[in-house]
Amino acid sequence: MNYGYIYVLITVFSTVLSQILFKIASERLNEAIGFLNMIFNMGYYFYAGLFFSCVSIVSWIFALSKLPLSHAYPYMSLCFPLVLFSSVILFSESISSVQWFGVVLIFFGLIILSN
Repeated sequence: MNYGYIYVLITVFSTVLSQILFKIASERLNEAIGFLNMIFNMGYYFYAGLFFSCVSIVSWIFALSKLPLSHAYPYMSLCFPLVLFSSVILFSESISSVQWFGVVLIFFGLIILSN
């Protein structure tokens, strides 16, 4: 069994998770006054984000060891809509019609490139 696509999915989800954690850390950063307070306030989320960034790097290297870059890389575009949807759910951000159109284009592009 070729685990390349599993590694790609791990990469995508760990990348999205790291971005969410960095966003939470950055919100805590706004509340901090002073350097030491900043480190302690954003600490757990920041370091968890770094951890998942490292997971995504390692899983991406494994994915590339199993798949051609031209097959694996288009799936990285899934990060954009996943982060977009996560920001709506977790941070109450809004999605414009242009962003929805972009998500549709990403999915059509992924369908075309994966064939």
